[in-house]
Amino acid sequence: MRSSLIEKVVLSIICAFVFVIFIFPLFWTFSMSIRNPQEVFSYPPRLWPKNPTFVNYKTVVLETDIPKYFLNSMILVLISVILVLIISIPSAYGLSRFSFRISSILIPILLVVQMVPSILISITFFKYSRILGIYNSLTFLSMTIAAYRSPFITWLLKSFFDTIPRELEEAALIDGCTRLGALRRIFLPLATPGIATAVIFTSIFAWGDFVFPFIMIDDYNKFPVTVGIFAYTEAKYQVTTHLVATGAFLMVIPALIVFLLLQKYVVEALTAGAIKG
Repeated sequence: MRSSLIEKVVLSIICAFVFVIFIFPLFWTFSMSIRNPQEVFSYPPRLWPKNPTFVNYKTVVLETDIPKYFLNSMILVLISVILVLIISIPSAYGLSRFSFRISSILIPILLVVQMVPSILISITFFKYSRILGIYNSLTFLSMTIAAYRSPFITWLLKSFFDTIPRELEEAALIDGCTRLGALRRIFLPLATPGIATAVIFTSIFAWGDFVFPFIMIDDYNKFPVTVGIFAYTEAKYQVTTHLVATGAFLMVIPALIVFLLLQKYVVEALTAGAIKG
């Protein structure tokens, strides 16, 4: 009994510690975003400003290019998600339902690809974009992100497709459904949690990635929000920490909303393989 109580206390302390580690940067960013320039570097530092103000949010929205960068990021996320789903859903279905000579080694290859640093892949795509004359293109940047994320999403969806009983598909085929029809009518409705999880992972990566757009885009009008905020700090010769913090905090909100709306699907998808059978 005492051992169980100790375990609960230790676990609670660990959870609280992890919570603070993840939440404190967000809290500090918000705290910086509601300070005036004089309070940004005040000493001793304060967790909360003496005179909080939301004028920085008005400044960021009305007097900077950050809203334009937000729009670019939204376009980037939308195209990336569509491309990833177009590539990953048929690939995951094929790996889940068909056996061929190299199918047993494809999954390890998909996972190994995710271990390759994005900087290496981005340099390769940078060279190709220069050769093909499509550098500074949000569409090509979306294709680059889709190519990098599709292996992981394919593996994720395959794990989920594996849990769908073959009998459902066979019954649909007997009733005259084609493979494509079975995928559309049987798999996609049942795989909603997996697809929602794929959308979350792809959206968050495309929204928050810095390496790919930093290398693939150098047109200020096409910067996504991550590179745009960085470029804003480089372009100003004055203290803009409070404005940068405001933009950074605003940047977190869309990703947080997407996750909160779809979080119930994440657990279902990630535990699908564990409860199979």
